[in-house]
Amino acid sequence: MEKFIEKPQIMATRCTFVRHGETLWNREGIYQGQLDNKPGGQLTEQGLNEATALGKRFASETIPCRNFTSILSSDLGRAMSTANNINAEMSGLHLTVATDVRLRERSFGVFEGKTRVEVDKVIGSSSSSGGVGVEGAETANQVQARAVECVEEIVRGNVGGNILVVAHGGTISLLLMYFLGIS
Repeated sequence: MEKFIEKPQIMATRCTFVRHGETLWNREGIYQGQLDNKPGGQLTEQGLNEATALGKRFASETIPCRNFTSILSSDLGRAMSTANNINAEMSGLHLTVATDVRLRERSFGVFEGKTRVEVDKVIGSSSSSGGVGVEGAETANQVQARAVECVEEIVRGNVGGNILVVAHGGTISLLLMYFLGIS
């Protein structure tokens, strides 16, 4: 007589991170940060096309990792537009796009709406400040902490799920650094 030993199933949760589509301010090198109501901060036609194309690609792929069970987006318009356009193209899924402020882009404080050239004139190099000492700006550590808290919370609430997370380049970079153990 054979004995079967049941092994516990490990329920992996998958997150796919997507940066929002192009905005005019991206193209022009302007710090958007958390500004959301300016015309330059909305998706360009190219940005809308990027989101639509990605949604079509996800819909055409038959690999299990593209069967999303939920969509989570930053609450900023450029990310929500991207998430909604992707969602509209994924054949028949039409999931509800949930939003969370913790996935927002980093606040650049008084530098939001300014070009990189303008910022460099003030602080020497836009990459050297890290938000430290910039009025109203967040540090990379603050952004990473809030974004990690958000993703860990959504993973705990969707064990075994497949989550599409639409956010911002800086936020996604900080998340990946954390989860990959890169300091």
